[in-house]
Amino acid sequence: MNQQPKYRRILLKLSGEALANGQKDSILDFTFIDQVAAVLKKCLEAGVEIGIVVGAGNIWRGATGQVKMQRARADHMGMLATTMNAIALSDAFIRNGMDTVVMSAVEMDTYADHYTARHADRLLKEGKICIFAGPGHSGYENVTNGKHQKKVDQIYSSYVEKYPDQYFHYQGKPLLMCYGATPNFYGADPTWTDDRFTVRWVTGYVGQQDDLYDAETMRSYHFWSWEERGTQTYTVKDGKVECISVTAASRAQGKEGGRGYIPARGRRNGETFREQFGRAIELGAGMVLLISWNEWTTGEQLSLEISKDLEPSKTLGTFYYDLMKEQIALFKEKA
Repeated sequence: MNQQPKYRRILLKLSGEALANGQKDSILDFTFIDQVAAVLKKCLEAGVEIGIVVGAGNIWRGATGQVKMQRARADHMGMLATTMNAIALSDAFIRNGMDTVVMSAVEMDTYADHYTARHADRLLKEGKICIFAGPGHSGYENVTNGKHQKKVDQIYSSYVEKYPDQYFHYQGKPLLMCYGATPNFYGADPTWTDDRFTVRWVTGYVGQQDDLYDAETMRSYHFWSWEERGTQTYTVKDGKVECISVTAASRAQGKEGGRGYIPARGRRNGETFREQFGRAIELGAGMVLLISWNEWTTGEQLSLEISKDLEPSKTLGTFYYDLMKEQIALFKEKA
């Protein structure tokens, strides 16, 4: 008797390192890729819609601490390398009789379809495997060509207008957080805004940007940070700490003894989380960004002790969920 699949649609993350499958003399293990294709073909035949996000650690890894490049450009090389892996996957899937489409958010028509959520949804419903690769939009780079404003208009009509009571408000307006790569990539705050929203630009790994190690430099940009290593990142606006990042743990960054090395910081049974919330209260922060509810970065899962997961799990139960509620209540009381 044929069983119905548990999930109608899945999104699979395949790291570049997985595609190499431990091979030291080749960046791709095509035998392994064919095995992946055979497994996914069974899923496809069972009626499951399949999307794949592919990495590029087998080809390029710019965040090793050994690459002497501007971080954003090193990341751009890594994102372009994902397209190479996507083409290899697509070739294997097609050879195994599966209709496959490589998609990229940045237009590269020779190699990939241009990604939009609507286009991807239609292809998945048609039974095609979508492989998502290539550089994503940084947000800021699309301001001048109008794509950014178009997306913002869609957010406003699809969410703010439809669900005004559910949408989060900050400073009397709906909050719009725009990812903008890194402040040092632009040299100043982005000037784009939309009067319907309270707009804040967000970046990641602020502590790792070479010319942002100085906290005063970082604060002058007013970027919020969705990611952490080492010292807590916070931004100052109008003379007050506006937003601070809080995490349960973090892995090491770079190579021990190397330039910019940041040691790992463990959970310590919740003490790291408590200390960071305490710092938020001490500084009188107006906003806390919790990093992160569920960890999506493969490299973060080296061990449970340095994983940033806060969501309930079989291993941790509701410990961090309960601790989070406790610390939020304390923060609101002291704010």
